[in-house]
Amino acid sequence: MTTKAYTMIKEWIIKNEIEPGTILSENKLANELNMSRTPIRDAINMLKMENLVETYNGIGVLVKNVSLKEAYELYEVRAALEGVALKAFINNIEDNEIEAMLGEWLELKNQHESANQNVTDKIIMLDQHLHQIIIKRSDNAVLENIMAGIREKIFRLQSLSVRHHADDKNTINQHIDILKAMKERDIDQLTKELRDHALNARDNLINNLKKQY
Repeated sequence: MTTKAYTMIKEWIIKNEIEPGTILSENKLANELNMSRTPIRDAINMLKMENLVETYNGIGVLVKNVSLKEAYELYEVRAALEGVALKAFINNIEDNEIEAMLGEWLELKNQHESANQNVTDKIIMLDQHLHQIIIKRSDNAVLENIMAGIREKIFRLQSLSVRHHADDKNTINQHIDILKAMKERDIDQLTKELRDHALNARDNLINNLKKQY
């Protein structure tokens, strides 16, 4: 039961379904997961060891926020790793894979514009897939292992950035431009589009984090 509690609570934190600063209630979590408080308490202790939650005396256990320093560093590392991956990636990715991803983003753009639907969760999912496939198609095991070590932290940043981004339209268009550069096999333009996208996401997140300090 502890493993189940740990997995679920961690997933909620990584996806920002439990937001930074939230007080974790053992009773509430036990009710939601239909289990006793003991595995919940054990799971929370495991999350403390991973630096995802912390205890505040007189308040309780809170979900930790992402520090400005950590956000800067993670975005720089991701940009560097993707930069290394791109040259091999652009030769390994198949045209039909690019077309499939581009089609999904164009469909998402249509949904957003035609019905003004809330597409935040879909943006997060497609964004994660795009960045993962860049690393995967680099066919570089060392690079994949390095990224695997920080993947959850990166995903949390991506999720935070998108959820606090006021302009879904701009975010969607950025990804479409990235995929068009992929389709053209234009490595210079692709590098620029990815870098601009990373800086935009980073700055958006940093600005939101600064408001909380």
